[in-house]
Amino acid sequence: MSLGLMNHENPRWQEFRDRLQGPEGCNFHEETPGDRQTLTWHCLGTRDKTHAIAILTAMGATVAEIVASCEYFTAHGGFCDCEILFNVDADRRPRPRRRTRKNPRPRPARIITNMETGEVTEL
Repeated sequence: MSLGLMNHENPRWQEFRDRLQGPEGCNFHEETPGDRQTLTWHCLGTRDKTHAIAILTAMGATVAEIVASCEYFTAHGGFCDCEILFNVDADRRPRPRRRTRKNPRPRPARIITNMETGEVTEL
């Protein structure tokens, strides 16, 4: 059975994501356990997606499926292994909603003065 295009709709997306962020891939971990400030990972930072390709191969993807998946990753901001997690996987995370004020304060006028002519323009 073929793996198909690896994207959010693929039933094995979670497995791929877990493997890519784990020791088999970028190996996200805290150098000092419990200290989020020491979070580190390994990514070559190149556009060849070395870890992702190795994981897709191990999961049984064909060459055509790997090429199509890598094109999908790139189209969604996944230019390297860690960016697949930061950008492609982030596409599925809910984003915080922007709050709007019920009574927004009026903004002060912005004024530009041309120093040569003295002309004042209000924006």
